[in-house]
Amino acid sequence: MTIPNVSETLSQADVDAVILAVKGIKAKLPFGLSLSAEQRQAVSKLGTKSAGFVSEALAAAELHPDILPASFDKAEFKKDAELFEQLLKIYLAVAPVAEMIEHTTMAVGGEAFSAARTVYKYVKTGAETTSGLQSVAAKLGERFKQTKTGEIVAAIKPSAG
Repeated sequence: MTIPNVSETLSQADVDAVILAVKGIKAKLPFGLSLSAEQRQAVSKLGTKSAGFVSEALAAAELHPDILPASFDKAEFKKDAELFEQLLKIYLAVAPVAEMIEHTTMAVGGEAFSAARTVYKYVKTGAETTSGLQSVAAKLGERFKQTKTGEIVAAIKPSAG
C-alpha cells in the first residue's frame, strides 16, 4: 500500500492562525464538555433514528403542551433539541478537517520516523570509525531499548491535549 508523500511546509504564522481559529471555535462554545469514559458510556446516544424521534417528540410537545405535566420543562427540551441540531452541523463541518489533520500528521510522522531511522543507521555505522558519534548513536539508540518483557520503550508519546 502506498501512502502519499507530503512535502510541504507551514509558516509559523499559518500554524498560529489555525490555532487561533480553533481557540475562536472554543470561545464560541464555552459550554463544551470533556466527558470521562464512564460518562460517555452512561449518556444516551443520539443516532439518526433517535434524532428523528427527538424532532417528532418536540413537535408533539409543541402541538400538545397540555398533555405534559407542569414539571416537564418544555422550554429546556426545545433548547436542547435545537442546540443538538446546531452542534451536529458544526460537528459535520469540523470532523472531516480533524480527520484530515490526523491522517496527514500520521503520514508525515511516518515519513519523519523513517528518515530518522535511516539517519540512526548511518550514525551507528559512522560511530564505528568516527570519534564523537558513539554518544549520538547511544542517544538515538535509546528509542529502541527493550524492556524486560521485550517491549520496545517508546521515547516519544503523543500528548493527549
